[in-house]
Amino acid sequence: MKRFISLFLIVAMAVCAFPFAIIAEDSVLPFTDVKTEYWYYDAVKYTYEEGIFKGVDAEGKVFAPAKNMTRAELVMTLFQLTGVDKEGYTGDTGFSDVSAKSWMSYAVKWGSEMGYVSGVGNGRFNPQGNITRQEFACILYRFAKDYYLTEDVDASLIASFPDASTIASWAKTSLEWAADRKIVSGVALPDGSSVVSPKGTTTRAQAAQMLMTFIKMFDGESADGKVNRDLVFAVKNTAYTEPKNIIYMIGDGTGFNIIEAAENIYHESLYMDKLAMNYIPYLTHQTTYSSSNYITDSAAGGTALATGYKTANGAVAVDAEKREEPYKTVLELAAEKGMSTGIVVTKSVTDATPAAYSSHAYERGLYDEIAEQQTEMMIKGDLDLLLGGGSLYFNDDYCIENGINYTTKKAELKNTPLPLLGLYDYDSMDTFDENQPTLAEMTDRAIELLSEDENGFFLMVEGSQIDVFNHDNKLEEASHEVYEFDKAVIEALEFAVKNPDTLIIITADHETGGLYIPMDPTPDNIKRDSQYTSGGHTERAVPVYALGAGVEEGLDGILENTDIAAYVASLLGEEDFGKKSVHHTLIDETNKSLLVEANSFAETTENGIKVTYDTENKDLMIPLEKLTDITADIKNIRAVHIEITNTGDTRVPVPILTVETVDGGTEDAIPHHEYISPGESVTMAFIIHHAFWADNMLDEFNAFYLGYGSGVSAEFEIGNIYVTDRPVEH
Repeated sequence: MKRFISLFLIVAMAVCAFPFAIIAEDSVLPFTDVKTEYWYYDAVKYTYEEGIFKGVDAEGKVFAPAKNMTRAELVMTLFQLTGVDKEGYTGDTGFSDVSAKSWMSYAVKWGSEMGYVSGVGNGRFNPQGNITRQEFACILYRFAKDYYLTEDVDASLIASFPDASTIASWAKTSLEWAADRKIVSGVALPDGSSVVSPKGTTTRAQAAQMLMTFIKMFDGESADGKVNRDLVFAVKNTAYTEPKNIIYMIGDGTGFNIIEAAENIYHESLYMDKLAMNYIPYLTHQTTYSSSNYITDSAAGGTALATGYKTANGAVAVDAEKREEPYKTVLELAAEKGMSTGIVVTKSVTDATPAAYSSHAYERGLYDEIAEQQTEMMIKGDLDLLLGGGSLYFNDDYCIENGINYTTKKAELKNTPLPLLGLYDYDSMDTFDENQPTLAEMTDRAIELLSEDENGFFLMVEGSQIDVFNHDNKLEEASHEVYEFDKAVIEALEFAVKNPDTLIIITADHETGGLYIPMDPTPDNIKRDSQYTSGGHTERAVPVYALGAGVEEGLDGILENTDIAAYVASLLGEEDFGKKSVHHTLIDETNKSLLVEANSFAETTENGIKVTYDTENKDLMIPLEKLTDITADIKNIRAVHIEITNTGDTRVPVPILTVETVDGGTEDAIPHHEYISPGESVTMAFIIHHAFWADNMLDEFNAFYLGYGSGVSAEFEIGNIYVTDRPVEH
């Protein structure tokens, strides 16, 4: 990831040296007190043209360069920069000295809710208080963290100033970052020395200079010109409303590591080196195991995401045992609610994942039968759009005779109305063939057509062939598919920020390939040092990105794939949908002493248990025999979830969970990614092998161990430890 473009702040000039009133008005600016020969002219001109700074008088002709900037003015400046709709931030601000009717109320409310600004104590914001240098740095730092990496800081720059000890503890990290990025430099003293002056004020001229260079670091765009600062700011700051439209995006076979690999390989084509999906503010993970195996296939994985039920590998939206009972899908539910529905993929539309949303079959390979069901859904009006490959399995004459607009030509995509069946290859599409539409082009057209429905729409988009190339262990080709999938994500994001009553969920049905990447991946080492460990699917948990109103609450905590379907169904008015997961806490605040008693190298902390690993390979033991009161109601553990914070000063591997049975046997459970950075907190999901699945399975376990198979030095804080419990049949 590129580092920030350097920013600088000229602070050596004394305020009294600034001319305050200029007789001649500038030919470009309206301000009578800003002239072209002054050092801050370009900064004032830039911020004025960007709509960030205005005049301080009623006529807008006085800029007041020597006037100290206030706390309210800075938060208003950032608010205007992001283009936030103030209607989304009306009402009580939470501060006694900022009324809901004041001119800055919506900016203060926004800044507070986003975590950029905080009060000064006693419920006050102090809006007219002068913004200090350390406050300025702190607010910019918090803002920047939402969009860029703020690590890798040389703290010695701030430490070298003689007044560094006067920096408030809450501002220390921010000022270290600001000095390292050259946002803040020393204030010159008469004797030639300089100080950091953390509590010194900032004039409007100085603020304009700093903000100009700060804003310019957001300049640039992705290779296709679709991602830029306007889209990125809008994604983060749009006030989303109750969802009317649902866009469900699935990267088949996509784990955390292939996303990071693609981001490194395609960094030069991306906006600020990041995939669009990584600008979505909410990210968590979900587990993917099926009802029959701790490693799912796409049929069972797709079924869970579509219906809220676990099923056996190979089954498509039907029960696991007899494979006769159909499970209602969220697409079918949306159609019942009068919404338009669609599916866009790059493999055959009869393949496992799209089939799980639009058909019911006891075996995923029944492509002809699945195609017949999809055709009948389109004729009935329950499926309005189906784009991808798979013309081999459809009766085109029958489709056309029954009013379906059937096409196999890319050129007809833009002009063909609903109901639209576009099949661009016999089976899987060739995603490298320019004569076939891209996933993004199909997604764009699907949104364009489906969004005409005043009742809203449901759209499932699959990046189908990420899985294909991960199976073949072809990193560059799989990364290409992630990149193309991300372009489809951009289409969804562009729609959502203009239509805030839209929900976007991006996830995967499973991870494929068991890809390992370097501890510190870069564009140089990602191809050379990455390694696949499997040619098949794995048990690793996969990412869940979510954008829309209420996603932080609706998708909070430990997720299984079934929970996502249940959440989507709840938005459609169906509370009893699928089979949600059940979680039990093994270790929490009340019993963390049990871990300390069982492990000599562990100690209780305010937030959890501190564990210091050394090269003697100590493993943290979770003593199940001491947890009988807690485990009595747990029947069938499928996953163990552990909150881990790296409290050391180096990036280290995530420890592995080992299950020890009463007869001395062991089985390792691998985490969903391998490394954790200093200060990073994650909840890791460890999946229990299906060989252990049985009622009262804890009777067969002696203990869990969390540690390393080889000598590693690391320091962690362990928070709560949870388990996922499901009945054996599902």
